[in-house]
Amino acid sequence: MSVMSRIFLLLVLLTGGFSAIADTVSVNQWWESNSFPIPKPFFSNTKNVDNQSFADSDLLTYDHHELSWLKPGSEESMVKVRWEKRIDADTLILGETNTNLPAIRYVAFYIEVGRWMKSKLEISSPLMIRVWLDNAELGAKKKSEKGSQKWGNVSKELKLEPGKHRILVKILQMPGDSLEPKLRAEFTSADITLKGNLVASLSPQRTKNLFDILEGTKIRNVQLSMDGTYYTISFSHTPEGGKNVNSWTEIRRSADGKVVYRLDSKQASDLQWLPRSNRLSYLVKAGDNRILEILNVENLNTERLFTEDKNLSFYRWMPDETGVIFGITEENKEKYETTRRYEGMEDRQPGFKNRTYLYLFDLVKGSKHRLTYGNQTTNLEDISPDGQKIIVSVRFPDYRERPFSKQTVYMLDLERLTVDTLWKNKRWGLSIQFSPDGKQLLCSGGPSAFGKVGENIGKQKIANNYDTQLYIYDINSGKVDPITYSFNPSVAESFWSKVDKMIYLTATNKDTRTLYRYNVSNRTFTQLTSDDDYITAFNMAQNALVGVYQVSKINRYGIFYLRSFANDTMVDIESTDGENYRDVVFGMTKEWNFKSKSGKEITGRVYFPVDFDPSKKYPLIVYYYGGTTPVGRTFGGRYPFNLWAGAGYMVYVLQPSGAIGFGQEFSAAHVNNWGKTVADEIIEGTQKFLQAHPAADAKRVGCIGASYGGFMTMYLLTRTDLFAAAVSHAGISSISSYWGEGYWGYTYSSEASADSYPWNARDLYVNQSPLFNADKVKSPLLLLHGDSDTNVPPGESIQMYTALKILGVPVELVTVKNEDHHINGYQNRIDWHNSIMAWWAKYLKDQPEWWQDLYPEKNY
Repeated sequence: MSVMSRIFLLLVLLTGGFSAIADTVSVNQWWESNSFPIPKPFFSNTKNVDNQSFADSDLLTYDHHELSWLKPGSEESMVKVRWEKRIDADTLILGETNTNLPAIRYVAFYIEVGRWMKSKLEISSPLMIRVWLDNAELGAKKKSEKGSQKWGNVSKELKLEPGKHRILVKILQMPGDSLEPKLRAEFTSADITLKGNLVASLSPQRTKNLFDILEGTKIRNVQLSMDGTYYTISFSHTPEGGKNVNSWTEIRRSADGKVVYRLDSKQASDLQWLPRSNRLSYLVKAGDNRILEILNVENLNTERLFTEDKNLSFYRWMPDETGVIFGITEENKEKYETTRRYEGMEDRQPGFKNRTYLYLFDLVKGSKHRLTYGNQTTNLEDISPDGQKIIVSVRFPDYRERPFSKQTVYMLDLERLTVDTLWKNKRWGLSIQFSPDGKQLLCSGGPSAFGKVGENIGKQKIANNYDTQLYIYDINSGKVDPITYSFNPSVAESFWSKVDKMIYLTATNKDTRTLYRYNVSNRTFTQLTSDDDYITAFNMAQNALVGVYQVSKINRYGIFYLRSFANDTMVDIESTDGENYRDVVFGMTKEWNFKSKSGKEITGRVYFPVDFDPSKKYPLIVYYYGGTTPVGRTFGGRYPFNLWAGAGYMVYVLQPSGAIGFGQEFSAAHVNNWGKTVADEIIEGTQKFLQAHPAADAKRVGCIGASYGGFMTMYLLTRTDLFAAAVSHAGISSISSYWGEGYWGYTYSSEASADSYPWNARDLYVNQSPLFNADKVKSPLLLLHGDSDTNVPPGESIQMYTALKILGVPVELVTVKNEDHHINGYQNRIDWHNSIMAWWAKYLKDQPEWWQDLYPEKNY
């Protein structure tokens, strides 16, 4: 409940704003709209094809307004409705209609629900009414009572989830009607004392909920034209219920944001600005074929270039626009009927035997020809600035040494038809782009990509090659310059500008994603965005010092900015979530770090409930990943910490050893550790956090993690009884079975368990596995898993569930149908999220009703 809601509740209690008797709440505060005259349709006295006459109630059942826009107390731009506050006794007396026509009006109020509950809502009136809870219709009363003391009603048994809900009533008043224009609303419950748990309110302000994340209009991508004059901005809109998702792209003028053209994403895909003109190319579906088309944004003329079949996988323009290099995927034709021989571990993955080869479409000659052949996919890394050379890489399995694949990189001269091998059989692969003069290559890869030259791991023995570095490779001499050797952030993406010859990059900087510029001449990095900004998208114009990026913060939705790096000016171009979150309030946040026993600074942050009162006690949720990536300071995410805080929990997020973004020595602590150090730091950090925050209830602490974090949840429970409840999503219970069964288990382990295997590192694979320590678990554990998870197979949760069931430990296993490692389906996401929230309510708030409703006990 927000601070404003609590203040208003106090005033209501002092002034008799609502009456509460044990398990009953009668509403007496309302928003009432103006009335809207609604004439009957022409020919309404004529029966329709079903021989039915037009009824007055048909005026009630037709939707005259978009219900999601009717939010009294909030800024409304789409509906011309005037709302007035009405505070009466327990009965609302409606205003006059002042019309000789039928009229409708709306009344509304909000309810703040503090816990999951069953409650009966009854709204009674002598008039005809329809009632909605949020945007779900609860029922309609299609008859009116004249001269009767007993009114009809809409009555509904509700299951109310915690948070703010809107009750909306549509009322039909007929001309000359002698009915009393009155309305009553009452909540009753046989199970829960409503006082303090259900509060009527006039304020639309609320805390964040799951539908803020799932529904509404979201920005998916922004791309600048070659000189920054235009940009494309791609949207998707998910309506209530998750069906009929719509997506489109707008072409806008940068100077004023004006839309000059719109493309439907169902018709056009893979949009790319041409490198030398303000023209936009895209692929158009035509049956099983794909057509490459160009739109000239200056005059809106279109041109079709060529047609290929559905196996066209990508395309890229030559720098001078004289041609297009594209890829065609040749699908493996083998069928699995009775038996199948595997060609290696990767052969379990769909599409492993498919191969993609490169082709060139020459616009000058108007012809296409094939560029590459062979037994492995040829990946286009980059095209030289003069268009004469391309860099091609080939990756192939090699199971004799980690990371069990190797990369060979070639430079193909398209004019002389020659091939130069830049490097062969490199263990750790690289992504590559040409320098603006074509004489050097900007390479991104792990610290070990060029041997020891990029490793800066201090006392650690083995580098963590998920910690991405940048290298400049001189093509003529083969000299390698590890430009990020002393740069602690881990590189996410990079762009070498041909305008100022600087390298622009985004990098994971502790738990943020920051924008930097690298000056190649004086070898210095300059930070371009603030420490608390998280860059979620970045795009740079090819021929101008203009960039566009999205910035979010812990408690602020993402905003796209257009920035000139030449004069360092910036303008806000779009933020659809500003509309989505206009009524949402957030609690305070703060940084909270501690120094571990080993002397490391372990960073973290805290999310507080919206109405935080330091004199009270709150349940605490501890979140971590523990793998090689920090838990970023993003606004949304699958684990929305500000949503949990809005539900009345304190939330502590920490970044233990092994994460990238803190320097190579810090990230290398991940290698051959498998949670030992991380568990110590989480336990120590939680204990110190509880000591430093008396408002956090030490008896009601939960922990949660996913994937490697799910492993950490299981492993933590074998090390401590500090946690009153725990959640593990897609967690690893046996390091050895994950190593062999997950699609990427052995490749991930090639870094996490470098040179360690089940046969030579029993201490790691057995002693560090939660399954082999299950008898030490005492805390209740919820195991969640997509039933089609190919990364961490569901068996990892199943075998831990089996062990804890035999041991008599409170444990639940919930699988999500047709979901892989991440839960993406709309309804699946809701049910998965509610399972987590109900689990917390049961064990951290002593409110088991929600869980029991989701998963009632059966007598098997």
